[in-house]
Amino acid sequence: MNSITQQTFQRNDKDFMSTPVDGEMVLMHRPTGQLIGMNTSAGVIWAKLETPQSYASIIKYLLTTFDVERATCEAQTQLVLERMLKDRLIASVSEKKEV
Repeated sequence: MNSITQQTFQRNDKDFMSTPVDGEMVLMHRPTGQLIGMNTSAGVIWAKLETPQSYASIIKYLLTTFDVERATCEAQTQLVLERMLKDRLIASVSEKKEV
């Protein structure tokens, strides 16, 4: 598997629906009704992943959206993406289909 910094991601809209609430993002797992709360930065990442985004494009977007140092942004974004992958909120997608 590629390093997380080499991957492209897209959110799992099939199983989750989302809505902003008081500056945070709240997701509901459709099959179980489980609610998941996200802080502002994780919610911004979730919203950005409506369409496939590379790790680099996510970082670039966050650096223009928040007042944060690159190293901190990269470290925190890796943690958020790893957690979202683990919880199946997002998937790693390939931009090129192999035949």
